[in-house]
Amino acid sequence: MLENERKDALLLEAQPKVEFYEAVTQSTSEISVGEASKILNMGLGPYKLFRKLRDLSILNHDNIPYQRYVDNGWFRLVENKYKKKDGTHGISLKPVIYQKGLDGIRKLLSK
Repeated sequence: MLENERKDALLLEAQPKVEFYEAVTQSTSEISVGEASKILNMGLGPYKLFRKLRDLSILNHDNIPYQRYVDNGWFRLVENKYKKKDGTHGISLKPVIYQKGLDGIRKLLSK
């Protein structure tokens, strides 16, 4: 009986953390890789984080996430329009990270 009471107390104590985790991982807000490097605070700036994500086969050589990581809600691509020297316009793709992806990256980097 005492064991069940202890477990109930632990569950009650963990409930706010669980609710926060669920809210964050279900969030649809997105952040840049640069912002992610600051939030993760693991000694990796944006360039090193990009390199690490390529090494982990999360991003390809152009820093575009593999489809599997887009499909599971870690990333999304944003189109950026820019003006070329010749006056024409080009489009570049920028990966942004959802909270679910930030959590997944944190777990992979912690291993």
